Amino acid sequence: MHKTLVVICFLLAVGGVIAVSNDPLSAYLNNKGFDAYVSGDNSRALQLYSAGYALDLDRDDGIIAYNLGRLHEDNQDLSRARKFYEIALERDAFPGFWGAARVHYTLENYDIADFFLNTALIELGDDFEPTTKEESYHVYYLSGMKGVVLEKSDPAEALEYLEIAFALESNLNSYEREEGRVYREAEFHCVAAKLYESQSQGKALEQWEECLRLLPSSLTARGREYKERAQKALNEPQQ
Repeated sequence: MHKTLVVICFLLAVGGVIAVSNDPLSAYLNNKGFDAYVSGDNSRALQLYSAGYALDLDRDDGIIAYNLGRLHEDNQDLSRARKFYEIALERDAFPGFWGAARVHYTLENYDIADFFLNTALIELGDDFEPTTKEESYHVYYLSGMKGVVLEKSDPAEALEYLEIAFALESNLNSYEREEGRVYREAEFHCVAAKLYESQSQGKALEQWEECLRLLPSSLTARGREYKERAQKALNEPQQ
């Protein structure tokens, strides 16, 4: 009874209306957390995600763990981000692979980042052809992250992977809200722009435009570097 009252009080505090949802409570809180996340309210998103995670008594919803990892990653708490990505993988949430890869890439552990991506690609199989939007999303993200990780060691192969990702983007327009995921990554376009600069100025400028458009308002040091480089390439005033 006490736990029920606590949950009801929490829902009232965050403005949740559970009656409008037929999903389990943990999934409902995850969806509300995602709404807060995309609106830029990371503090409220953390409350909601954490509540949903605590109420996932069967410990079978890896997407909530992934979303917590992504939020901690955005807040530059890489230790906690890595922890939740590992939990996501333990609960068979496929996005945990690229979450873990992103953290290790940020920490400049490129071999470890590549290990997570290669493991995911092996799970998909060499002849894997996506037939659903979720499967297309997996290929999109894994290809994009491979491109980012390979930028310095193998620029030609990196660009090949990024082009695979971009070819899938137009098919994912209706997928960005499903399961609490944001599918388009600015960094894929920022890295592609850098790689295209030695090949095609036109393609480079197109990618810098996408890079600048998709960069979030809260930037990491790498994000600020991308923004400055994009603005310089596009002759826009730097802020």
